[in-house]
Amino acid sequence: MDWVSVLFWDGSAIFCLLVGIRTLIIEFHRFYWVHTWPAVRGTITYSEGTENRDGDGETYLLTARYAYRVNNYRYFGREDVDSLSTERAVAKRAEYYLHSAEIAVAYNPFKPQQSFLADSRRQRLLLWTVVYGIFTLVFGIVMAIGALNSIGVLKISPR
Repeated sequence: MDWVSVLFWDGSAIFCLLVGIRTLIIEFHRFYWVHTWPAVRGTITYSEGTENRDGDGETYLLTARYAYRVNNYRYFGREDVDSLSTERAVAKRAEYYLHSAEIAVAYNPFKPQQSFLADSRRQRLLLWTVVYGIFTLVFGIVMAIGALNSIGVLKISPR
């Protein structure tokens, strides 16, 4: 195997490992918080889809603003709920986040101004993101083992 291929596979392995680790750390904590932080009923105050042009093309970001009460204090939050590929998809998804709709809000009991939406749709999305992080991490490890074996650092031979 030539060095260009080795660099490609090593770079891909490192990238997958880093993405997997980052995803697992961030999303696992968030998934954990959904189940440990207390939740209250909140109200959607505003939602909008905005166009986002990046190097990969055009996407639409759905953002929701919400209000909630903890110990008779009113707090406000903002969350980027979803990134979608068409205006039509944003409009359909935004139906769930209509103005004045009630929604579950999880908040940090020590800093109630820290919060995020904790509805069941978000929990499923977080679960799939954790699964994606695990898959990416395992894929990165397998690629790293293959790359190290190809340059002779590991001595794994087929039987």
